[in-house]
Amino acid sequence: MSLRPFLLLVGLFVVSGAGHSQTPAPKEIRVGVFLEEPFVFQTTSGVGGLCVEMWERIMEDHGWRCSYSISPNAEDVLQKVRAGELDVAVGPFYITSERLKVFDFSQPFHESGLQLMLNTERQHTLAKLWKGLLEGGHIKILISAAGIILLLTHLLLLFEWKTNPQYPREYFSGFADCLYHVMSICMAGKATHRGIPGPWGKILAALWLAGGVAVVAYITSTITSVMTANKLRGTVHGISDLMGQPVGVVQGTVSEKAAQKYSLVPVPYKDLDLAARDLVSRKVTAIVFDTFALRYFDRKHPELPVGEVGSIFEKGSIGMAMPLGSPLRQPINQSLLRMKEDGVFQNLDSKYFEAVEN
Repeated sequence: MSLRPFLLLVGLFVVSGAGHSQTPAPKEIRVGVFLEEPFVFQTTSGVGGLCVEMWERIMEDHGWRCSYSISPNAEDVLQKVRAGELDVAVGPFYITSERLKVFDFSQPFHESGLQLMLNTERQHTLAKLWKGLLEGGHIKILISAAGIILLLTHLLLLFEWKTNPQYPREYFSGFADCLYHVMSICMAGKATHRGIPGPWGKILAALWLAGGVAVVAYITSTITSVMTANKLRGTVHGISDLMGQPVGVVQGTVSEKAAQKYSLVPVPYKDLDLAARDLVSRKVTAIVFDTFALRYFDRKHPELPVGEVGSIFEKGSIGMAMPLGSPLRQPINQSLLRMKEDGVFQNLDSKYFEAVEN
């Protein structure tokens, strides 16, 4: 009979130990982050932002401590988590089927997606006009027309030298005078220059006049069409309007693969600030990135001629990433669900996204 209390005591000890094994023993958890406002940003005392504030509430729930490691991008953080160098990745990590093969993710705490940011400053430049004329093959035609005008100018100059003894014999003066009259006929259909005598002179003048009207009409219509085409190219309504165009993406984020998926030409940048700088200088046509990060940036930099266009695409859920089988997952999920039930998610969204929602 004395053995029974002993076995009961051992059973209680085992059950108690099993119950506590689900929550990690207090230790310094290695947390990886990358900077992407408003989810994570650097402060004078370390890091802050929506995800950091959420994580610190989780730590408070369980009495954990942590050390933060800042990586250059999301992919770098995930590689360190997979290699066992970090215990959890905290930030705007999209939960994808590919990532779920090698990581455990927490319950989603935010729904987001990708969007386009464009340069909203519309302008016509000589460089754009020249490029449009060149691509349309108009430059060759205009060069040929200029050659014909030069030929007609020299023919008129030779005619004057042969028929008019008083005409200036200095080449440059004579050439300038004849060029002026040729261009007057081409552009205005008339000139103060004396006509060529005889019926053939009148026929030649009529043909010259018709040719001048055609040249004016061609130049006017060509420049107008090229400027209209440039304006249409600058009108982007969605991702399908950017096929084959260079777009800025942030390294190590889902925006890189998304750009390739939609047949764009991804130009990787270290951060959104650098990408926006090249967007303003028109080195890239657009930026593809997280919609909330773009809106937050836009509100933060009203001085920049940038704005979001089109609908949100590649929608997804955001969560915290951990190694497969991580003991942190269950307590993290418990805290996240409690915060959701208590309205903490809503308060955090209002705090960080209220400015960009309006």
